Amino acid sequence: MPRFNTPEKAYAEAERVIEEARRAGDVALSLTSLGLEELPESLGQLTQLQFLFVSYNQLSALPEWIRQLTQLRILNVSGNRLKTLPTSLQQLEESGTLRELYLHNNYDLNIPLEILGCKWHERSEKQPADPREILRYYFSQQRAGNAHPLNEAKVLFIGESEVGKSSLIAALAHGKFKQSFDKTRGIVREKWMVPEADNLRLNLWDFGGQEVYHSTHTFFLTERALYVVVVNARDNDRQNNIEYWLQMARSFGGDAPILVAINKCDQHGAGPDENLLRRKYGGNLEFIRTSCHSGEGLPSLKKAILARIAGLPEVRREIPDAWLRLKDELEAMTQDTLPVSAYRALCVRCGESDEANQNLLLDLWHKLGTVLYFHHDDEDEEDMSALGILNPDWVTRGVYAVLDDKELMNRQGLLTKKQLAETLRRAKYQGDDPDFIEAMM
Repeated sequence: MPRFNTPEKAYAEAERVIEEARRAGDVALSLTSLGLEELPESLGQLTQLQFLFVSYNQLSALPEWIRQLTQLRILNVSGNRLKTLPTSLQQLEESGTLRELYLHNNYDLNIPLEILGCKWHERSEKQPADPREILRYYFSQQRAGNAHPLNEAKVLFIGESEVGKSSLIAALAHGKFKQSFDKTRGIVREKWMVPEADNLRLNLWDFGGQEVYHSTHTFFLTERALYVVVVNARDNDRQNNIEYWLQMARSFGGDAPILVAINKCDQHGAGPDENLLRRKYGGNLEFIRTSCHSGEGLPSLKKAILARIAGLPEVRREIPDAWLRLKDELEAMTQDTLPVSAYRALCVRCGESDEANQNLLLDLWHKLGTVLYFHHDDEDEEDMSALGILNPDWVTRGVYAVLDDKELMNRQGLLTKKQLAETLRRAKYQGDDPDFIEAMM
């Protein structure tokens, strides 16, 4: 909330603070949350400034004269309404003094979180982004030409076995009301096109709830998604294992929004302790009672899903047409694995030759579920990037073919390398395919 209810009062307060800083020779200045619509030119005279905080104002642009702040090391402009960045910021970066730049929650800049890096309050735990990379990305996109909204998101349905995840997905995506499905074996993916939401495309992931699958689900749980935790209205919290699933969503989804569908509500039952769970997992946790038999709550669940998706800024973020062409090519590819070198060649053909952007896109496509790509920077973890770009359906079929194999059950979960390869070949994985799946697991 701005401290001043008119731009004039905010500007006058900023002038006062700037004058005090000038007289004192301060190297740090905060004009946070004043309600400023523009920065006073007198700020440009504080050439000794090293730290400038102007977050959570109403700024739509930064002035070109910001280059006069030649000693500036940290600039925090998060939570404004910036539509453009001045080229003079590049001059500050090129001078070598600007070490940290925070532009979060300026949605019109269309800079993805992967580029922006950690927020100011996270810097004690995470490494801040390099201002050079932020500005390089921004100005390269300004030169890229045509862009369109991504208009796509990933929705993950998780929960215990037989709570009705598949039934809810069928009702939402296809309008099919069916109370019972065969148990989902592993993961099933569906596409849900929503014409009334500008033809929004939702990638729905249906995770089998059997315990044998739980550890491998973590390969596919990502940020940049919406989580729908499905529970059975008739069962208590322990039977629904609801806290386990909420913790999974928090651990792997970060700040991703979470909905809780209390399914089979027509069969009566108290459902989970909503107040307790809100206290533990956040007051914005939303609970919706649903039934795929009576149809109760399904319009509310759809409305809640679309509202939460609309709140994800990445969904409407405009991205260059070259990136959309690349995504279409990846979705149309017939091979199940693609070497990284072939991926880079495909990027160039589609119009994206910058390797840093190619890497950024790999992360984005992975989080959307278009492809799978695993890479670890931690030296203690095996780097799986050598596996290349993977077709998600091909990977999940292979992983769960192993978990469902009777030989695995007969041997109490122990398989030799030879037996593992035979299991995968029976599932029609040939050549080097078993080695890929083994490395994935």
